[in-house]
Amino acid sequence: MVMIANLTQKQVELCDKLWACDDMEDVETFITSLPSNEDRREARVLLTMMVVAICDEEVQTYDDCYTARNILDRISG
Repeated sequence: MVMIANLTQKQVELCDKLWACDDMEDVETFITSLPSNEDRREARVLLTMMVVAICDEEVQTYDDCYTARNILDRISG
């Protein structure tokens, strides 16, 4: 389960609505339907936080990053 601490009730509601979307098209439709630029910005920040939290749950050890390490090794020469 994804956990993001210290959200306001409004932020929790936005996260719940984002989580309920079926795909990224639904996410984008939801975000663009929000009434103000501030609400849309906040939803995008929360979406980013959700993605990071999911990644954080998935990556438990150094070995979980094998592909990323290979890419970085190629870039750094």
